[in-house]
Amino acid sequence: MKYDLAIWEPAESTDAAETFRALVERYMEGASDEEPTARIEAFLSSLTAVFPEGALEEGVWASEPLRAGAKGPFLYLCIVGSHLEEVGPVVVRLAAEHGLVCFDPQVSARYS
Repeated sequence: MKYDLAIWEPAESTDAAETFRALVERYMEGASDEEPTARIEAFLSSLTAVFPEGALEEGVWASEPLRAGAKGPFLYLCIVGSHLEEVGPVVVRLAAEHGLVCFDPQVSARYS
């Protein structure tokens, strides 16, 4: 089982679920080849310093490379469900430190 979290740069809209749907449509379902923004890159660097990539069988990431889920101001993360309690709080904290929104699409909750 996996658990997904979305990270993005703050937008003008305050409706996180609406913003999430628009970002998924543009960056995941669309054919965007936009490079991740500097802020998303910095977040990824901080995140992989704590939870490195490269060990899908025993790691915390359900899909790698994490950068594959990064397009422009948007990042979609897939966490191995059994590691959510360990990884989730770190993702939320790092997103806040980088001035990013963290959104849980499973329960439509915005954490930062």
